[in-house]
Amino acid sequence: SQTAAKQVSLILKTIGGKERTLTANVGDTLLDVAHKNHINIDGTCDGDLNCSTCHCVVDKKIFDQLPDSKNIMEKERDLLEQSWGVQDTSRLSC
Repeated sequence: SQTAAKQVSLILKTIGGKERTLTANVGDTLLDVAHKNHINIDGTCDGDLNCSTCHCVVDKKIFDQLPDSKNIMEKERDLLEQSWGVQDTSRLSC
């Protein structure tokens, strides 16, 4: 028998302020969840960590709970430095 994937709810807020509550499997990227829910987030490199078009800003309370929030990969940090509107809680959604 197959074990169902653990799911979580998340709220995605657009730049315009519109909010959508989504369900995602643990381990899915935000980029994949957005695309599965017909939300247009750019992902020029198809989630290969080679651009910054999927840049997003994570709520501070959630960001602090991320296991790797303090140790962001150097490649992701370099890509974020090239992005616009970067904040302390910015991440790439891929």
